[in-house]
Amino acid sequence: MMNENIKDAFTKNRAEYYPDDVYGLFAIPPFVKNYNFINTNQSWRIVGARGTGKTMFLKSLCHATVFSPKKNDISLESIKNIGIYWRPDTQLCSLITDNWLGSQWKMAFLHYLTLILLEEIYYSLKSIQKSKLELDGKELLKIELDPVLSECFEQTIKCISDLKDFCNQQKLKLSFWLNNYNSVEQPKFLSPFPLIPTIVDDISRQVSELYEMSYMVYVDEYENLAAGQQALINDFIKHSRPRLRFSFAMKKYADICWETSGTEKISETHDFRTIDLDGETSSEEFKLMAAEFVVYRLRHVGAIDSDPDYDNPEILTEEKQLSLRLDDYRVQKFVDIASKIFPSCSSSDVAAEIINDKTLRNKVLSIIKLGLKSSGIQGNAIKPQDFIIDSQPEASIVSAAILNRKKQDPQQVLNDLIEWAGGNKENNQFKGWIENNIFGVIFMIYKSFPKRTCPLYAGFDRFCILSRKNMRHFQELCHEALIESLSESGTKFSSIPINIQAHAARRVSEKNLIEVVPSLGQHGESLRNFVARLGMIFSVAAKRYSQSEPEINHFSINISSGSSLPIELQDLIRSAKVWNVLFEENKTKSKSDDIADKDYILNPIFAPFYGISYRKIRKIDFNENEVNVLFLGGEEEFNNIYKRYLSRWKNAEVEVEVEVGKVISHQDQIDF
Repeated sequence: MMNENIKDAFTKNRAEYYPDDVYGLFAIPPFVKNYNFINTNQSWRIVGARGTGKTMFLKSLCHATVFSPKKNDISLESIKNIGIYWRPDTQLCSLITDNWLGSQWKMAFLHYLTLILLEEIYYSLKSIQKSKLELDGKELLKIELDPVLSECFEQTIKCISDLKDFCNQQKLKLSFWLNNYNSVEQPKFLSPFPLIPTIVDDISRQVSELYEMSYMVYVDEYENLAAGQQALINDFIKHSRPRLRFSFAMKKYADICWETSGTEKISETHDFRTIDLDGETSSEEFKLMAAEFVVYRLRHVGAIDSDPDYDNPEILTEEKQLSLRLDDYRVQKFVDIASKIFPSCSSSDVAAEIINDKTLRNKVLSIIKLGLKSSGIQGNAIKPQDFIIDSQPEASIVSAAILNRKKQDPQQVLNDLIEWAGGNKENNQFKGWIENNIFGVIFMIYKSFPKRTCPLYAGFDRFCILSRKNMRHFQELCHEALIESLSESGTKFSSIPINIQAHAARRVSEKNLIEVVPSLGQHGESLRNFVARLGMIFSVAAKRYSQSEPEINHFSINISSGSSLPIELQDLIRSAKVWNVLFEENKTKSKSDDIADKDYILNPIFAPFYGISYRKIRKIDFNENEVNVLFLGGEEEFNNIYKRYLSRWKNAEVEVEVEVGKVISHQDQIDF
């Protein structure tokens, strides 16, 4: 029975909307089988972009989930690395600085950290107590602490249960002191070492089952801490202790401090190992997790019927059930269900739709006519209609692009088309022409009609591609499509029509450009202008009738090997990578870190807004000046570059040529 909350099936797109216990709510990525998070002394650096699930992944490693009361089988080994999730309060930490507190800032920061850890010891033991771990009836919250510790706390702390109130009181005192420095008495500072290991030792002596207990603190959003604060955490990473270790999570490419508070630095392998959430997850694995997301969410709101394969959410969070979860039959079943809910159409289907739609068909004929004219064909020797063969929609629309290329003989193109239609496809040029140009031609045709959105943006598989392993983007696409579908069909739920999905993709794409990108860090507005300018150039390429360079959506920077870009430009490119506005990849067969050996791919989530391809097919080589103008140049400078590309792609369909910000025709129009 479907409930009325179906509209909310895909709304929870941030970790903050979930409890600390994400057991059965979070699908652990399959790569976890390659790592041992329990029997290890290793610290971890976990990197991933916004929306890739860093926080949910960290929560899955921490005590609320590992010792969830919903979990039936808990190994005693789990106490060897009890996870503590800590996302520092950035507002509070902004007051713990040398400028505000002078030399006391270090002690104040360590005091804040200690209070967090003491509180988490209480909550972790509470989690263990409520779990199904066999403890022979022991009451963990009643464990008595060594009376000597009361001297550290300046008040009597008899047992673990007293820690909660103590920490709440002390955090309040600390906050009050930080906000009223020099006018309020300083609290007595605590430090994690040796206090925390001493308490853990005390606990382990009293409860034999917890003899090997230790803690791993996962510091989330590490880049938001000040460099000096990071250095203090780095001290603990560099010189880890048996009972208390630290790991950290950060955005990929974010700039952080590697120094300790002394003269040393932390480094890969020696002090930590890196887990790249994006790099560790294959496209096929993301597709499975996306399909699980769709199926479990819709099952939760009663939109799809009960089934043993998706009435067991615990399989999502159990590492030992990965083999069952990755079973080929189960994977295909989930992908098939998601694909049925979000159906797609092939390029052949879209080509047939173009041929059968009067307006789109006439557009193809007009492009063919222009190509014949440019080839010198006069009169009725060859008519545009000759190239439209209803039974061969793909070949018919591709012929429009081929006829607009130089050195193509229209009669030979027509002969090849007729042979293709007759079944003679061996050694026929249309085989390669269709394979290499069909997507580009479809995008080009639809770009002429701003009120229509290309169907190639619809479908479960394509939503996965547009998301590029970003679950938040995938959820937004699903949510927008579902909401529009429900607005048209009421509470009736079924497969979401392709046109509705395509419109949803367009709206999500626009929202990311207009609303989301400007909010991304200190360079947000610059990044939005960059995306707008880059999208305009790619859009012009996509409108080119000849499609001799179809599906351009990435670029490289033509710069001498070993040379470097200006610092300001480097910072903006790094920021674009941090926020996944751009993806950086090595050029084919290149392993160099030189910027000249990199390709930069525009995030495919922007593709529907500009009506361009989401596939990495072809690129533009920009010179250093062009890249500098795209990021930092004024309107006049960019206008000159834009006009240069208009001239390069002479038959691109552009209806308006005015100043930048308005040199955008049809659906691309947006003012800044």
